[in-house]
Amino acid sequence: MRKELTIRAVIVGAIGSIVVGLSSTYIALKMGALPWPTVFVALTSFAVLKLMGDVSINEVNVAHTAMSAGGLVAGGLAFTIPGIWMSGLGESVSTYQVMWITISGAIFGVVFTGMIRRYLIEEARLRFPLGIAAAETLISSFRGGSRGKSLFWSFVFAAIFAAIRDWSGKIPSVISWKSLQKRNLFVGMALYPMALGIGYIIGPLYTLAWFGGSILSYVLIVPILTNVMGQPVHWALDFVKMLGIGMIIGGGIAVLLVAFGKGKTKKVQIDWPWQCKFALILAIIGLMIVPITGVMPITVSLVLIVLALVIAFVAGSVDGMTGIVPMEVLAILVVLALKLIWHPQAIAVFFLVAAFVAIVAGLAGDALQDMKAGYILGTRPENQLVAEFVGAIFGGIAAVIGIFILHRVYGQMGPGTGFPAPQAFAVKSMILGLKNPMAFWAGLGLGFLLQLISIPAIVIGVGVYLPMVLSIPVAIGGLTRWFVEKKKWDVGTGTAIAAGFLGGEGLSGIAIGFFKLFIG
Repeated sequence: MRKELTIRAVIVGAIGSIVVGLSSTYIALKMGALPWPTVFVALTSFAVLKLMGDVSINEVNVAHTAMSAGGLVAGGLAFTIPGIWMSGLGESVSTYQVMWITISGAIFGVVFTGMIRRYLIEEARLRFPLGIAAAETLISSFRGGSRGKSLFWSFVFAAIFAAIRDWSGKIPSVISWKSLQKRNLFVGMALYPMALGIGYIIGPLYTLAWFGGSILSYVLIVPILTNVMGQPVHWALDFVKMLGIGMIIGGGIAVLLVAFGKGKTKKVQIDWPWQCKFALILAIIGLMIVPITGVMPITVSLVLIVLALVIAFVAGSVDGMTGIVPMEVLAILVVLALKLIWHPQAIAVFFLVAAFVAIVAGLAGDALQDMKAGYILGTRPENQLVAEFVGAIFGGIAAVIGIFILHRVYGQMGPGTGFPAPQAFAVKSMILGLKNPMAFWAGLGLGFLLQLISIPAIVIGVGVYLPMVLSIPVAIGGLTRWFVEKKKWDVGTGTAIAAGFLGGEGLSGIAIGFFKLFIG
């Protein structure tokens, strides 16, 4: 019988998840970014287990599934919880509450992943670029050969390039053209090898849809609103962000309704035995009631659970198409939805709700990327779900401890401090309401209609929402894939190089965060 869910794989994954969770907490707070650890932890798991003796590719996949979970739980916390301290509400929330919310989010994220995995991966056949990159990384690591060398050297290049860029500042992160910005054309290009890799893996169709969204947003709408209609630049930028968010949500709702309408969801089920399902249901009920007793009514908790399931599906769909999960955006939307039916005086509770949803969304995206790799490699999904659960719990506990230690040691977080935490600042700013409801609802309707006629509205919405500087390298990566296929060159070698870009830049970001957290 092949080795997959072994004790050593789970232990290695749990320890790795703690380290990744701590370093990712620092990176997210300090840099306002979260390098996805998927490819990096695949290589780390392979190296560690290889030192322990004979190892199978599926055992490594199980270990790397557990190891990557801590990073996304950390992101969900770092993108939301600091908003409590920025609002001066630190005394309203205890470490205990944050810990329980984190564990609840971890359980929900894993369970919801089990419910939607089969549809998104096997039936909808979404790309999940980081999962493909992780699978290619492990295959190349075990087989070696020319693809293995291509992956290794692209990995080294991306790691060195990103380290020089982020550590010394001798390489700029973004190339921008000030002459265009003076005309309110926010065109530029981020120097991110990871973006090139994502673009190559997801291919020309989605990358051009992504790029088209950016053109719509930053070349057409923003200049028209500012130069023609005389609106302030910040108002125009808020408008397109709300429009993009609406398109993402509207497209996700359409995907969900189409799935139900075709009856495909009859096959969607948790890939665990009924005993485990029953135990998890009891744990979920307990974990949701304990931290919010006297704060949130049970009826509101049930609404939150339903909304979280929808958000997990939307997050998985967005991630499968683009490799990106806008955790804080999805969290804000759930908070705003709950405010329609419930208006507590304790605003801090909304931050806990946001953290819960962000963790669910992040874990759904992470687990589905890992399970895409497992689908390619033939790993049993139930083994990966167990590993994801273990990694999420251990990494989540470490992330909670880490974020409270950083706050206690360094003090205030937010703009102008050592830990800007821009996503948490956005949550704080928007938790009082949408900045431009008209743009959001227009985007939601547009995204819903476009997705119904098979136009990738979710990906277009990502392009509308994110800065254009990210869209250009992604588009270059997608066009490179098109050129390689047209010339009938080896697409797999290009995938190996793209995987190296993802892993190298991810390693660099995690290494810098680890160094600054424990040494610097």
